[in-house]
Parts: sequence; structure tokens; C-alpha cells
Amino acid sequence: MKLVEKENCFLIEDFFPLNIIAGFTKPSLKGVLPEDIKEIMSSLGINPDVSSMNQRHSAEIFQVNKPGVYEGDAIFTRQKNHVLVVKTADCLPIIFCSEDTKVIGVIHMGWRSADKGIFENIYKSVFNNKNENTVYKIALGPGLRSCCYKVGTEFLNYPKIKDYLELRKNNLYFDPVKAVKQYTVKNDYNKFSFYDTGVCTFCSDKGFFSYRKFFDNNRTLSFISNN
Repeated sequence: MKLVEKENCFLIEDFFPLNIIAGFTKPSLKGVLPEDIKEIMSSLGINPDVSSMNQRHSAEIFQVNKPGVYEGDAIFTRQKNHVLVVKTADCLPIIFCSEDTKVIGVIHMGWRSADKGIFENIYKSVFNNKNENTVYKIALGPGLRSCCYKVGTEFLNYPKIKDYLELRKNNLYFDPVKAVKQYTVKNDYNKFSFYDTGVCTFCSDKGFFSYRKFFDNNRTLSFISNN
């Protein structure tokens, strides 16, 4: 498992099946859709359909059969030659793929979506067959990590969040990576394999967009395509 740097993106290699292209943009691209993602796909020699989201920090998910812009925070498809895209500037982008590549997906995971039950919805709608032996690959892209995700004491009142809070020097920090991993285990998403890129948008020296740090309106695009 490794990140391979290209001209305008990082690709996740040696993790997903060979016919899968997945990664995220470098700050040289500002997160303009669909132009930026088409530029990346063209540089890789493919021209897939594109689906993205008007993200709302919700628990809404969609299983899509045709390209478009969907109102929600997670999209999945079984279609080939189709790239799914999620925009982030601190929230955690999650990239899903079944090992048999029958389904791919992207999730915009902020604390609000987690608290509203986005994982429950994914489980019920996408991964609801506990008897299936499919292995799911889960990659976590650039986002705030527990090192920098400082929150207020009001987070102790959110039942789906409080188990993933850490107290350090009288301050609370949210750990979204722990939340994703433990929720997956708790709800028995069959077999699974994780790859965490480990990129914190706040303290990384790579200049990734961070709304919390820079009040930046630009966005990193994380993507997956089944070709």
C-alpha cells in the first residue's frame, strides 16, 4: 500500500484491485467539478462518467446508475467506467470498494453526518448481507485527524460521537479514523481491509486545503473509478 505522486494528484496503489483507480487531488487543483476530475482521468488515459455530490453534512446516500450531482453525502455504484468524487477541506473522505469490484463508493464523513447516522444508512442500503464473503477495501483520505480535531465539550452530548473523543491537556479531540474503524467492526461489514493515508489537512506540510486553518473555499477531490 502506497501513495504515488502524479502531476496533479496522489494515487493509492497496491491496495485496491488492479482495475480500480483511486486517489485525491493535489492543491494545484482547486476542486472545480467536473473539470478537475476530468483533467486527472484524461491524464490517466480514461474518460469515465462522473458523479459527485452537493454535500450537506447529512446521512443521505445514493446508489447511482447514471452520472450526475446528487444531494447527499455518500454515493455508490455498480457501474463500470464511472468515477465517484467527494469534496473535502477537513472532513474525512472515505473511499469504498468491494474486492470483487461489484460496488465502489465515496463518503463525505464529518461529525454531523456520523451523528445523524450515515453509517447506519450505508449498512442498511449497501452492505446489508452479513452472509456474503466479500472483502471490502476502505481507504481514508486527507482530513482532520485526532491530532488537530479539537472540539468543544458539547460533543459529549452526541451519543454517536462521544466514544471517539480524547481528552488531552483539558481539551477534547475527535478521532474520525477511530470512529470509522470501530463502527465498521461493530456492525459486521463482513470482511474488511483498511488503508489510512494518514494525511491531516491541518498539520500536513503538503498544503492541503483546510477550512479550519485557512477558511479556504477550495476543496480536495477524492475519487474512485472502476474501469
